[in-house]
Amino acid sequence: MGLSDEERLEKIWWGVTQLQERLRDLPADSEEHHTLIDQGVHLLREKVDQTWNAFLGRGSNSTFWLLGGDASDEVRGPHGAWSTAICGLCEEARRENPEDSPQEDFNAFDQHLSVEALLGDQRGRRRIVYDVFCWTEQLIYALRRYDDNLRQTLDPLSKLLADMQGICFGIFARDEDYAKAYVLNRVLAGLLGGDYLWQKDKLGKILLDDMNLADRFTRAMVANSPPRGESLKTIIAWDHERLSMKPTVENRLLLLMRIAGRRLHYEHQIKDLLGHLKKARLRVRPEHVLYEFAKCKAAHDEKEGGDQAAYNQRSEEEALYAIHGSAAFDLVKDRNKRNKKGKKSC
Repeated sequence: MGLSDEERLEKIWWGVTQLQERLRDLPADSEEHHTLIDQGVHLLREKVDQTWNAFLGRGSNSTFWLLGGDASDEVRGPHGAWSTAICGLCEEARRENPEDSPQEDFNAFDQHLSVEALLGDQRGRRRIVYDVFCWTEQLIYALRRYDDNLRQTLDPLSKLLADMQGICFGIFARDEDYAKAYVLNRVLAGLLGGDYLWQKDKLGKILLDDMNLADRFTRAMVANSPPRGESLKTIIAWDHERLSMKPTVENRLLLLMRIAGRRLHYEHQIKDLLGHLKKARLRVRPEHVLYEFAKCKAAHDEKEGGDQAAYNQRSEEEALYAIHGSAAFDLVKDRNKRNKKGKKSC
């Protein structure tokens, strides 16, 4: 499918706009960049900040004397800052007509379990970097669709986009969370109904639509479960198990429960789940599901107990510091030593 120069320029206008909006969400510069990833984000900010200049800073003003400026001309199609913005707003207004734009069904998988969603909240650094990379691909498609005069005129933007993609590569290669999000997404897509989620089967419909359990399966990416979530090695092992096991409803469900882990701990949920499975006539042995649930609940109780103990200890140390100042640290250290000796003697 071909693209006219007007269509390519329109895509570039909006693509650069999206990049600039992501720039506002990237962490602000600091004097110290502790890791290579921090340095990469710092460089990415600098490159994104240059995109408007690379796009608009090489244009000639010769046409102004013949045709006038963009704002002084009638808007007949997107080609400049004024025209592109006005056409975009008009297009958006037309789409708001219910007859022109039917509402899309809510997709729980995309909302919680897509690669973007697994990388964190919308303002999280990893998700923004991934989003920046996606927009550079859109821009490169529009800019380099043809090796013609338009591409050559915007060569500074083309080089800048290449630099940005190189920086993104460095970040992706050094932060395993990107690989974890991708592999986990593929695991869950297969377990919840196959690679094509619009064809999800009864099990996927029960877990995602009827019970709204999508967010339970993101546990592996959560920073404190354990530190920095599950390892990439563990998630790859889940994928290996998914591919090697017989894809029965029961096998898929049990693996999904292990992935959810301590997040699946409410007894009423497991009762509802068994009810949905029975109603859908899915062949699952309840005793196996209950056994896996018991392990999930035990993991939750252990985590909650550890969190409460850590909270109590922090509260006590803060109270001691308020009374004894910095000497409180020595007091706590000495007390812990005495407690250890007492346990050994017992």
